[in-house]
Amino acid sequence: MRKLTDFKIGHLDISNTDTVYVPPKRALPTIEQHWQKAEKHSAASGRPLWNGLIYRLNKVDQAQKNLRLDFSLTDYRCYLAAPYVKDYMKALPFSKRINGLYVAAHVITADGKYLLGVTSSNSLFPHTHDLISGSLNKDEALVNSSKDLVKFLESELFEESGIEKDHIKTTEGICLLQTTSTRIGFFFLVRLKISSKQLQKILRLNFEHQKLLLLTKKELINFAQTEDVHFNPTITRILSEAKKQSQIE
Repeated sequence: MRKLTDFKIGHLDISNTDTVYVPPKRALPTIEQHWQKAEKHSAASGRPLWNGLIYRLNKVDQAQKNLRLDFSLTDYRCYLAAPYVKDYMKALPFSKRINGLYVAAHVITADGKYLLGVTSSNSLFPHTHDLISGSLNKDEALVNSSKDLVKFLESELFEESGIEKDHIKTTEGICLLQTTSTRIGFFFLVRLKISSKQLQKILRLNFEHQKLLLLTKKELINFAQTEDVHFNPTITRILSEAKKQSQIE
């Protein structure tokens, strides 16, 4: 199950509570098992790991042009284990699932190249294709509005690639993506002022990625057709948005 809900920056109404999600007892052994695996991986690889608080989604509904979102909290332990308890979670009402939140960026350079990462062996999800993204960690930022989401996204871009706010031309909300893993992502389209050659000069890696790729539109389409990654539906959306923008320009 992959469900996309469109949103625009400035049209999100976010409410917050400090209530921390308590997983069902039936899910606890699996959650604890995968947390212990993550701790061992962290110790062996030197990757930082802590059981911080992650924003989660209790409820989402549409109010005319606005998307109303009710946030609470879960811990990183539950967020990490979500894909491994998905069969149990999907039988529960939406508000009873883990529903941990993250942000992700489709980055396009000024000359039309698309940024894509390959995760490192130090990553908790090694050797997979991924976007610049990060779990929405309350320990790193308070999120009460769409502006706060954008600020958090900008910090992830800098941390994982070296892209600074001054390199960004525009940031647009694309969609909220729900998958069977019960993780929920805010996907953004980030257009840069700089070309792919200029970007290559400032790109830097952190522990999450072993390399960062710059793909042409044709290469991105081929990727979406040959690789089954969770963010595939969002590729279609951003290509559509890029086409609309080129027609306007």
